[in-house]
Amino acid sequence: MRYISILLLIIPASLMAQDQCVDGRYMQDPLFSAADIWISPNVLYASAYDQNGVLRDLMLDVYQPATTVDPLEARPLVIMVHGGGLLGGDKGSQLSVFLCTELAKRGYVAASVNYRLGWQQLGTCNGDTASLSRARYRAQQDVHAAIRFLEEKSGEYLIDTNYIFMAGSSVGATLSLLAAFSSEEDYDPMLVEELGALDSNGNPYADHDRAIAGVFGTGIGMDKPWLLDRNDTPVMCFHGTCDFTVPYVEGPLFYCYEPVQYINFYGSRYLADHMRETGHPYRIYTNERGGHDAVDSLTLLEQAIPFLRSVLCEEPESKEIYEFHVDGCIVNRMDSVELDIHPNPVQEVLSVTIGSGSTGTAVIEIFNSIGQQVLYYEEAFYAPVREMEIILPPAMEERGIYFLRVRIQESVGMETFMKW
Repeated sequence: MRYISILLLIIPASLMAQDQCVDGRYMQDPLFSAADIWISPNVLYASAYDQNGVLRDLMLDVYQPATTVDPLEARPLVIMVHGGGLLGGDKGSQLSVFLCTELAKRGYVAASVNYRLGWQQLGTCNGDTASLSRARYRAQQDVHAAIRFLEEKSGEYLIDTNYIFMAGSSVGATLSLLAAFSSEEDYDPMLVEELGALDSNGNPYADHDRAIAGVFGTGIGMDKPWLLDRNDTPVMCFHGTCDFTVPYVEGPLFYCYEPVQYINFYGSRYLADHMRETGHPYRIYTNERGGHDAVDSLTLLEQAIPFLRSVLCEEPESKEIYEFHVDGCIVNRMDSVELDIHPNPVQEVLSVTIGSGSTGTAVIEIFNSIGQQVLYYEEAFYAPVREMEIILPPAMEERGIYFLRVRIQESVGMETFMKW
């Protein structure tokens, strides 16, 4: 596999204190061993009624360095929200335990949260979407209750409430995003009337501002991308282009069109493009052949660590990382971009047929085998097809394998070719 990392811009420093930006802490190498981590399991943070009217106790697990090895009195907090489609999943999932343990070993406090589950999924693409909306709202209430609880207990768990980060996978990533950007007014008033207030349900700790320092997650998406304009909280998205659950770009959840069309979601590619256009600090890690899990747990940790530290050090930067594979795919509701390079291998001029149902500006890029961008330009494209000749630049003098990527609106095509 090959990677490309593109630094796009640097965001000016914010007004938050820099006390947590210290050498040797919150880095790739752990400060502490697993034996140095205290785990407080099954901490009751709220109680709330589930879809069947049963009062449920809601629990979280807290991971933190032992005070015997770490004297710091206030540490950044990462709250991990598991996935599972609002039907399953648990705070004790392999990913949640791994991530919380590893972050605690690097000096963070980490918490893994359970929340209410359950909706009427009657079969493939035949679920009750109203039931799904209620399940999402209940889960959002619970995540907010967990944040309030941990802020209230910050002295007990040695939490620096200036730096509370959200993390999640799948629906947990969506809940994490919405914790940072949404408010009660963004939800159907009928849901609020039926299920109660968003920010005072489940526990008595209502007087907290829920300020989130940053969000990262895998298979991330949301139905209202304009909510990202509410504030400049940095976001890091991880997504596989072959995700059949949450679209990489845009489409209904689970790609369900019939017999019931599910809520339309905007995935990592769409969100990253939106944030780039609005100057919002973001990072995106694209796995060209990845599924809904997007990346393995170790890659997630390795990429999340510098993202978190960039926020702690008031240096959030927008960055795109693309993991190349042969015969990758882009799963998307929109028309795909089809590329036909002829002949292949190529000498001095690349001839390509571009096909797409979208009309707009074609962003044309070529990368070499180690992920370096060697060509970039934009050209008008009118559906459905266009023949194009691209004169290869001096940066492509060397023979070898190259990658052509063309993006038209939200649609993306990628093709590998040989330069002679």
